[in-house]
Amino acid sequence: MEEIIEFYNSNGSPVFLVALDASRAFDRVEYCKLFQLLIDRNMCPMLLRLLLYMYTHQKLRVKWNGVCSELFDVANGVKQGGILSPLLFCIYIDVLFERLRLANVGCYIGHVYVGSVGYADDVCLMAPSCHAVRKMLSVCESFGQEYHVKFNSSKSQVTVCSKENIVVHDNFTLNGDIINIYNSVNHLGRDVGDSDSNCKAINKAIGELYMRTNYVMSKFGSCSSDIRNFLFRTYCTSYYGSSLWSLSHEYINKFYCAWRKCVRRVWNLPNQTHCIFLNHLYGDVNIDMQLLRRFASFYYCAMHSRNQILSLCAKMCEQSKSIVASNRKYLLYKLKNNGSIFEQSLSKLKNKLNSLNTVDNETCSIASAVIELCLIRDGVLDADWQMSDTNELLYYVCVS
Repeated sequence: MEEIIEFYNSNGSPVFLVALDASRAFDRVEYCKLFQLLIDRNMCPMLLRLLLYMYTHQKLRVKWNGVCSELFDVANGVKQGGILSPLLFCIYIDVLFERLRLANVGCYIGHVYVGSVGYADDVCLMAPSCHAVRKMLSVCESFGQEYHVKFNSSKSQVTVCSKENIVVHDNFTLNGDIINIYNSVNHLGRDVGDSDSNCKAINKAIGELYMRTNYVMSKFGSCSSDIRNFLFRTYCTSYYGSSLWSLSHEYINKFYCAWRKCVRRVWNLPNQTHCIFLNHLYGDVNIDMQLLRRFASFYYCAMHSRNQILSLCAKMCEQSKSIVASNRKYLLYKLKNNGSIFEQSLSKLKNKLNSLNTVDNETCSIASAVIELCLIRDGVLDADWQMSDTNELLYYVCVS
């Protein structure tokens, strides 16, 4: 999305973004229309019959203050939290994307239509003019009435991305209600259109990292350090949206600092513990290489995607000034490569990145000793000396 905005802004055109909110979108899916769409896509009849039986024979009940209601049938809707639900809704909402494309309004890059993007019930419209936005909203209203999708104008958002100040004189309406204009819109958990969105995303990630680490320590603080580290890696290190962070911006150092603090806390080590040991304790490369590896995987998959919009935006990064383009240059700088690395396999790309994080044998030996001392301190391993000696030796090895 940011590549599309950058493309239009660099050519002197604004981009109007509309983030649509669909009220109880999953609950409003009509089975007749959904399964007809699956038939039209030539889905395997056996799988289709299985899904049809699962959804038409399900029964639910309501639990309130420990009291359950009687079972009742469900005539529409896909399950909230179900693994298949977002995919099924993508098929359902794809009708809207196709109608918007056929309306011939919205943003284009060359002959490729990029006026509507989304995943599941997160839908975003992009157009270079107010007239185009209103025509696209009219298409959404028509689709909503036919497919029983109710777009909520009070929770939908509009913003204008431009290098110049653009004043919108007439309001945008959806189903007769006005859509408010904001400085940015939120799409898939990320603020788009805000010049400070990178810092906000990193700050949010730091808060979530501390929160999840505190939860793990409060529930499993009595466990040994290696178990706490396993839980930390499993539940605290998703780093959602990190592929769109600016990895060359100095602000990213705040996240690196937060990560190091959390690793020290998980292993119950002094705050002065040398950073060079932390990736060995964590069991992976340094955090900066972890994020760079994630970006490399994201960009590689986008570049080789069968989705025309994704592959086009990835190629545009070679010339644009977006965050993704900046990360691409930073990655190539680290690899000392001119871009040919993306023509190889993804596994070779990751191995190339991992090789940048090599550490001498002495450091690896000391880090292994720190792990062993931590396990002795936690009572997992036995030793012939007193606990006070273990703590003193551990402090000396970590800090000196």
